[in-house]
Amino acid sequence: MRYHGVVPTLSYLMHKGWVEGRDYDQETVFKMAQLFAQLEGYVPAPETAHVLPAVKEVADEAKKTGERKVVLISFSGHGLLDLANFADVLGFAKG
Repeated sequence: MRYHGVVPTLSYLMHKGWVEGRDYDQETVFKMAQLFAQLEGYVPAPETAHVLPAVKEVADEAKKTGERKVVLISFSGHGLLDLANFADVLGFAKG
């Protein structure tokens, strides 16, 4: 998510190296949300969906190296009110 303010807690965690920022375009985010919904049966909110490409990258890297990882995310809500936005970005017909 793009938030152009400075969040002190997040800035502190980034400064300490406990979290990192990653940037993904909306189509990538929504494609991962679509995959998540197909696998889990739950449509994530767009805000939540922004973490999914990073989770996939971490999981793919761990699989490649054989390293075991635990990934913790904050799943903040469903995307049922955002289905029209998903349809626009992913090219689904509205009906």
